[in-house]
Amino acid sequence: YKDTQKWDDAIAAYQVVKEKYPETPQATEADYWIAICTQQKGDNAAALPLLDAFVTANAKSPFAPLALYMKGNAQIALEKKAEGVATLTAVAETYPDSQPAPFTYFTRAQIAGSEGKADEVVALMKKFIEKYPTDNKVYFAYESVAQTALNAGKTDEALEAYREFLQNYPD
Repeated sequence: YKDTQKWDDAIAAYQVVKEKYPETPQATEADYWIAICTQQKGDNAAALPLLDAFVTANAKSPFAPLALYMKGNAQIALEKKAEGVATLTAVAETYPDSQPAPFTYFTRAQIAGSEGKADEVVALMKKFIEKYPTDNKVYFAYESVAQTALNAGKTDEALEAYREFLQNYPD
């Protein structure tokens, strides 16, 4: 965020692409990058409608899952947590095999935890484990289940989470 001029320069360059090549795949991709650059420079309020417009117009684009994910993050940054959680849920449900989908579980669990919703944290982490058993973050999901159980005074559930992890991932 320190050097917003670089982001502004990138946005200007993508605007040129849109002007020179309207109605082309390059113009569509430029729309995506303008939204991302706007968010990366720290202007979530301006990025949100750009991301929304991109996702609405380009749901089948290979950039759509990440644009939707970034939209959810922008909503959360703007203190629209319920909307952000709903958007991140949509990423996981609409684009379950996309690169950002696994991350949505952790963000949603973090928000649920901050709101004291321990059962929701556990449910999200268990769903993550079920959906992405080979993901390199699976240990952290088990750890989250165990820590949430410990914080709730449920030692047996915490131990069960660790046992299950060791049983399923012995190496």
